Amino acid sequence: MCERICRRVLLVSAGIILYLASTSASVIVVNYDNHPDLEKAKLYDLTVENEKFMRADGSFDHELYKSYLAGGNRELAEKHYLAYLQDVTDSFQRAAVYARLGDLFCGIADPRVGTPIDRNKARMYYRKALEAEPERIGSATLQARGFFATDANTDEERFAAYMDYYQWLLSIDEKTLKEKALPNRPPRVLPAPELDERSKKLRAQFEARFETQKRPPRPQGSEGGMLGFVKDQSETTARNLIREAQGRVALDPQTRRWSQARAVRHWVMLAERFPGTSVAERAKAELARVASAVAVAALSAPNYW
Repeated sequence: MCERICRRVLLVSAGIILYLASTSASVIVVNYDNHPDLEKAKLYDLTVENEKFMRADGSFDHELYKSYLAGGNRELAEKHYLAYLQDVTDSFQRAAVYARLGDLFCGIADPRVGTPIDRNKARMYYRKALEAEPERIGSATLQARGFFATDANTDEERFAAYMDYYQWLLSIDEKTLKEKALPNRPPRVLPAPELDERSKKLRAQFEARFETQKRPPRPQGSEGGMLGFVKDQSETTARNLIREAQGRVALDPQTRRWSQARAVRHWVMLAERFPGTSVAERAKAELARVASAVAVAALSAPNYW
């Protein structure tokens, strides 16, 4: 179970649906105070992006990925991150560092290069990230909440936790993000005269740029930044929920037969709990597919006619 959840990059290429949309969610820790321990930690840490390892034909280059991971040192990254945490007090920065530590032991862990998955450590660090920032929304807290959405012991508990996570994602809109956005550096405080002068200068630069450059029109329906990522994450979670409805434990390990009754029950729950959403439409489609298959099977039965 742990390998299936945690090894995002390796297993996405095999078609397995995981708890994050992509490694673009990797938490970026800004070294805004030039702390030497944070700088060293980032040297040994590795932020992985799928695009770095994709071949021209669209396949995933596992050997290149393994050699890339082998260039890091998880123990030293952890050591320097923890040393940095002794000095930093900003809650948003502590959350980001703890989320990166969670990634080290789950998100980019790979036993083939000497960094086995340690779900207990990942759980501990992700929990600390949410303790540091229990309310605000950013890549660190999204990463941690996504982890805990898959951290239950049974199929039923996991499905319930995943539905709660989807409900939380649906509650995030532009207004919520403005109120609860998680920064990645402290605000710069300037004396009033300097601030006024700086604002005038930036405004002049902005107007000058748009006199000579015409901004290309934004595609209809596109959204960038954190709100765009949240919406992408919602869609990914909707797809995952449809598959999680079947559960991960096969009724028969030999035939890999899944419980259709369990899946149907969960799809009905999704359609009823989230009306008008992507997951509800997907659940209804699955229910229609099953109903059609049952009808065809009944019509084909020898004693039907």
